[in-house]
Amino acid sequence: KEARSKEARERAPSLGQAPQHNSFSRRASALIDPEEGGRLHGCLDNKLCRCLRKTWFLAVWLAKYDLYPLLTLNFFFRFAFAAYKSIFAFFCAAAFDFGASEVGLVLSGMGIAGIFVQGPLLSVVVGRLAEERTLMVAMGATSLGFCMLSFARNLATLVPALGAISIGYGLAVPCLSALFSNVPVEQGIMQGIAGAIDRFGQAFGPILGGGAPQL
Repeated sequence: KEARSKEARERAPSLGQAPQHNSFSRRASALIDPEEGGRLHGCLDNKLCRCLRKTWFLAVWLAKYDLYPLLTLNFFFRFAFAAYKSIFAFFCAAAFDFGASEVGLVLSGMGIAGIFVQGPLLSVVVGRLAEERTLMVAMGATSLGFCMLSFARNLATLVPALGAISIGYGLAVPCLSALFSNVPVEQGIMQGIAGAIDRFGQAFGPILGGGAPQL
């Protein structure tokens, strides 16, 4: 009995000694403390787990600065324009019997209109409404232009539709860049995320645009 009690006293921690972590507590701390996790063969040693962990941290970081509405708007805006550009020439050929030269002239006219919009018109509108309201006006003009373009069957309806789209696009792009630049984080990171969302929308937009006429 005395031998067993002596052995139990030696195994028990003293009052000033911190208890040893068991395997469960060490694994739990590995999920919280990155330094502890780097020394353990746990979740952080798995590539999929590390990827999911970084994705979760990114999602929390984006929510902290309330970036989801702006990023979602940026995605669908680029998505819609990519879908529109992918079938615009075919639309002009089918609805107006335009050839390559006529489509080129139409696109050149939209480019000239964009120069006017992003030059004198943008400074006037932003000066009166600020970036947020200007962006709302731009999205409204773009939506109206796309709706009008759907029913355009002659030049009298085509020109106003393309004019509304040119105004909306010309106002929206600078306002989106300005709003992203106002986020109080490192601009290299912010512009990189915005650019990735931009390219993501442009990558999937033509898929929908090319498949829509077949529906």
